[in-house]
Amino acid sequence: MFLEKEKKAKTSKMTLMALEQRVLLDASFPVIANTIFHFDALDVDGDGLTNDQPADGALIDRWDDDSGNNYDAASSGGNRPRFDAAGFEGRGAINFDGTSDYLDIANATEINTGSYSEKSFAMVFETGADISGTQMLYEQGGGSNGYNIIMVGGDLYVYTWGESYWSAADRYKSVNLGAVTANTVYYVTAVHDATDADINNRTFSVSLNGGPAQVLTRVDTLGSHSGNVTIGHSNDSQTPVGDANLGSGSHFQGNIGEFWSWNHALTAQEVSDINDYIVDKWLKGPPQVETGIGVLGQGGSLVLTTDVLTATDINDPDSGLLYELTALTSNGTLFLSGAALSVGDSFTQQDVLDGKISYTHGAGANSTDSFSFTVSDAENVTGPHTVNLEITPALDVLTTTSADEAAVTAITNTELSYDAAWYDNSWTYRQKIVVDHDLVDADLDDFALFLTESGFGADFWGNVKVDGSDIVVTGADGLTKLDRELVAFNTATQSMQLYTRGDLKAGTDTVFYIYYGNAGAAETNQTTTWRGEYGGVWHFESDFDVQVSDSSQAAHNGFGRNGFDSDNQIAGAFGSGAEFNNSEYIALDYGLSGNNSLQQISVSAWVNTTVNVSNYNDNWSLIDFDRSEFFNVYIHGDGRVAFSTSGNGLGVDDFYSTGVKVNDGNWHHIAAVYDGTDKILYVDGVEVARDINSHGGTGLGNGTRYAFIGDGSEATSFDGGRNNLYYDGLYDNLRVYEGTTSGAWVAAEYRNHFSPNTFYQTETQIVYGGHIIYTVTDAPDTGTLFVDANSNSTLDAGEARGLGGMFTQTDIDAGRLLYAHDGSEVTSDSFAFTVSDTSGYTSIVNTKPLVINPVNDFPTAVMLSGTDVPELTAIGGDIATLSATDADLPGDSFTYSIQNDPDGKFTIAGNMLRLMDAVDFETKDNHNVTIRVSDGNGGFFDQAFVMNVLDEIEFNGFIPPDEGAADGTPGSRRGFDTAAGGASGRYFGILDYLQNNLRPDIFGGENELIRQATDSSRDGFLQAFYGADGLSQQIRDNINGPDAPPDSQNVLPDQATAQDSPLQRRETGDVAVQAEHDNAPRNPFPDNLMNNRLFQALYGSQPQQEPVQEISAAGQLQEQIAYMRNTTQQLSDIADYYKKQSDVLKDALLQEAEGG
Repeated sequence: MFLEKEKKAKTSKMTLMALEQRVLLDASFPVIANTIFHFDALDVDGDGLTNDQPADGALIDRWDDDSGNNYDAASSGGNRPRFDAAGFEGRGAINFDGTSDYLDIANATEINTGSYSEKSFAMVFETGADISGTQMLYEQGGGSNGYNIIMVGGDLYVYTWGESYWSAADRYKSVNLGAVTANTVYYVTAVHDATDADINNRTFSVSLNGGPAQVLTRVDTLGSHSGNVTIGHSNDSQTPVGDANLGSGSHFQGNIGEFWSWNHALTAQEVSDINDYIVDKWLKGPPQVETGIGVLGQGGSLVLTTDVLTATDINDPDSGLLYELTALTSNGTLFLSGAALSVGDSFTQQDVLDGKISYTHGAGANSTDSFSFTVSDAENVTGPHTVNLEITPALDVLTTTSADEAAVTAITNTELSYDAAWYDNSWTYRQKIVVDHDLVDADLDDFALFLTESGFGADFWGNVKVDGSDIVVTGADGLTKLDRELVAFNTATQSMQLYTRGDLKAGTDTVFYIYYGNAGAAETNQTTTWRGEYGGVWHFESDFDVQVSDSSQAAHNGFGRNGFDSDNQIAGAFGSGAEFNNSEYIALDYGLSGNNSLQQISVSAWVNTTVNVSNYNDNWSLIDFDRSEFFNVYIHGDGRVAFSTSGNGLGVDDFYSTGVKVNDGNWHHIAAVYDGTDKILYVDGVEVARDINSHGGTGLGNGTRYAFIGDGSEATSFDGGRNNLYYDGLYDNLRVYEGTTSGAWVAAEYRNHFSPNTFYQTETQIVYGGHIIYTVTDAPDTGTLFVDANSNSTLDAGEARGLGGMFTQTDIDAGRLLYAHDGSEVTSDSFAFTVSDTSGYTSIVNTKPLVINPVNDFPTAVMLSGTDVPELTAIGGDIATLSATDADLPGDSFTYSIQNDPDGKFTIAGNMLRLMDAVDFETKDNHNVTIRVSDGNGGFFDQAFVMNVLDEIEFNGFIPPDEGAADGTPGSRRGFDTAAGGASGRYFGILDYLQNNLRPDIFGGENELIRQATDSSRDGFLQAFYGADGLSQQIRDNINGPDAPPDSQNVLPDQATAQDSPLQRRETGDVAVQAEHDNAPRNPFPDNLMNNRLFQALYGSQPQQEPVQEISAAGQLQEQIAYMRNTTQQLSDIADYYKKQSDVLKDALLQEAEGG
């Protein structure tokens, strides 16, 4: 939303009592008698209304006198001033350009052709940027006698002179009011009072801006001073500098706001009252109005806040400023506290502040709306202001599109659609027509716009029906069908004459749409294309052998006479026209009746003649209802445009254009208008003559007359009497309008026909849907929007629609709008856009949601938290944690399995890799395993790993063979040997026992001292190692703990000394894990469990732990060596003991065998 500050015209709340010929300044002021004329720029047409002002910049043909005397000020052509809505700080003014502008007032007894002992003037004006030279604001009189208000060399004078009436010493009376400043408002009052018996007391007093009056004496009665009364320039006057004749020229540059003349010498009180009135109306600060544009959705409501509507006033509290509605919204309703408002209703600024003013749109397919109002304070009323409302069209469809991941998806019209204004989708094409407001001088309602082939190219002619019966014209909304008349249409020659009825605007371009391309359409002409006031519209396109058709609602058809037939149909100003050869005529079935019944009449036509004779009636008549009874429009023999009028009790008024002739053999547009007061003649859209107050305001008409085209009428019935005064020339497009067509209307009619391709422009053909344009304001994040121009569902060069990119509803409807997802793992995306149509409307930003349907991606990797396996890892122990990589969102649920394990070492539980069989570094330092991850949706990935077996410190006791000593005493033991299977002996591993890894083939050979076990259990080891005697059972019980039978006897071997708890070795990078059976916080030896259980097995109790002490690495090594030596000694002692036991058993068995 933005604010648009406006400063426009304002009016005073004081009422000018025109009919009483006085000005009512205030309820408490006395009225001022003998007002001669009064001009007010806040009521240019003098109708007492301020809401019907001319458009800003409009040319002023007439400034109406609202005193009731009808002394209107008028001008024509290039001499017309303009209305300046911004003049006087937005109040409004008549602006004079300083070059050619002026307004003339007719001579009158009350103004200048009588004798005046009392005369007063008051004027409000605003200087322009240039105050140099001589500039006449007002003058009446001539070179000998008169009054004027004039600027000379930057000084302001009020001047009166009477060369014909006053003594030589008193002939020139001027008051120099001093220097003026450019672009500044001034007001001046002048009072001539010659009523005193003593000439020395006959005065001329002048004041500026309410200051002290400068008084001149010996100013006598001023006699008649006919010749000129004018505002804005000198026609023939005097200059106060040198008292010399001024002649014509001396144009004023600036604004005039209000001007009075009285035949009354204003009293001091009246002057004071006038000054107060002027200050209140023209100089006091009016309420200032700021309006913004309100934006709301189609069918929605909007509270009008101060962002949209604000009035402030430096003189009065803002809260009490009163808004009065002068024009209502057309597409919705305004409310005050929920109650609908009407024209004339009011509300206050406090109501706006309290949020009581709201607007509700009527849900139609409109893009704009507006309302107008005035604002008043305690003394002043502003001119009309307008609040504009923008209606955001509702998208017909805006739903979520479902798109697959990494796929190309069409966005269809069931998901995104906007049915912007289009008359009917049965019509495939349309073109926009824009009328240039610079060629429209004032707002023109129900104007018949003329459209030709100009601007319509091959796309139009190739798609429209051959007879044009599918042509429909709408207003700017693209929906409202307008009346139209297709006068002529030919696709072969590509020519067209089409009229449509619509309102033209002077302040902004006017838009129409022409629809076509519907083979099933059968549109027909409407006579209502022409306003009801038209008495006839003759295009001269019909078959003259049948009739000359009237296209208006009146149906006043004509019929050729005296040989007027199809041979008279020639090329006209556009299309066909008629040729009159000074003998043929057309009888119109069109009569007028009643005395003085025709209050207004306007006639226009295109003519082409070369007749040049002296008599006024040698080239009659364009159209004649009898000049002596009603009116006649014709061409004077010398080529001037003529307009004769009469009525009951009225003389014939023959009126001719001055200086402008139309008998040059070229086509000219002529118009003749009687507006009820004046008669005005136009040639080629420009006023060329004006007959002021032709019949004193009386209507035309006397009896009954029927009309003829091309001959003079005396007919009281159809095709009755004539006067055989014929027209000789070419003729086209005659119109009779029983009302007043303004100068702006005539000018627009001329410009429209003379140069259609200038008066309006056509834009490119739009295919249905193509008029709806989407503009991307935020592109998708994880995909690309594109228009598939190549129809291959592939994003090609130039097809992408990123930020600022555009596509149409046609693209959507044709399935060309596609979204290519980039394959990223998201579940949603979106893009934002505005929607505009060819009417120039752009919506607010909308967001189009997209749901991305995930596609299952296979896992791409399996990962282990580690691939190292310490060789002492317990069977069933965790080796590493499994994880996987998979792009899917949301994440998949993974299942792991072993696909290949050639050594049978591993198993998986959940996401943990575990050891299924023991590993031994000395046997094999790595094992292969292949693991598969499955995502539960059919996707999987296999990963091969090499599991590295880490070497760890293991202690191996040995059992040496008998080597010499028969008793097996310790002295005969061999040395320590760590080579498994070495020639000097065999060994077994203690850790193999503790980890349940004993294999039957660990021991073997002829000299083995222990039976081989049959399994790999601990019991098997004990049996193999100790035999089945009681000691074996005791050791087992000791291991099993306190629950062993109480009668078990523990036969101890040689006592051994318990050692410190060892520390488990780990390789660099391994993570130390404390097992549940580790009792000491520091374990300097291979396996604490081994030590403790071996001690318990031998001695039936746990070893006592010594306090943990911090020792160095070297100390730890020494402890390990000592431990190994001591353990070796213990095991050797055990082996010696059981050797002896074995020998005893062997002997017993031998003896038993021998005995058996």
